[in-house]
Amino acid sequence: MSPSSKKSVKPLQITLKPSKWLALFIFASHFIIAIIVLSTQVAALLKLSLLFGLVLSTWFYWRQHIKRNFAHSIVALNMDSDGEWSCDLCNGQRYDAVLHWNSIAYPQFMILNYKLPQFWFTRSVILSPDVISKELLRQMRVMFRTRGNLSQNS
Repeated sequence: MSPSSKKSVKPLQITLKPSKWLALFIFASHFIIAIIVLSTQVAALLKLSLLFGLVLSTWFYWRQHIKRNFAHSIVALNMDSDGEWSCDLCNGQRYDAVLHWNSIAYPQFMILNYKLPQFWFTRSVILSPDVISKELLRQMRVMFRTRGNLSQNS
């Protein structure tokens, strides 16, 4: 018998692809907000400021979650046989990560929030059938539901 109390799981490596669904959502939501801003009765300078903020927000989310070309964007997820997670970043570094308690799983997609101890903020990864295979997404939802979360440390 093994003295270890941890349950062994199948190791997992997920390389993230760009999501057309998420890109459409980012552009559509920002476009709708831009229309709302333009239709309001406020000063032109305030409208321009808000529109500039929307452009910056669109650019940020595009690079962070679609292109994944910020230095600290997550480009791959790895889970070892002990259920411990690590994240590969765009800059080529791999960091141990803890799946945060507020991650959620829906039938159509999952939002995984990781805490990397080297950084003071959490990192989000949005998984949908166009980012990973439908079967892998289903397996991750099942793991998420049966274990309460996907991490031994959370």
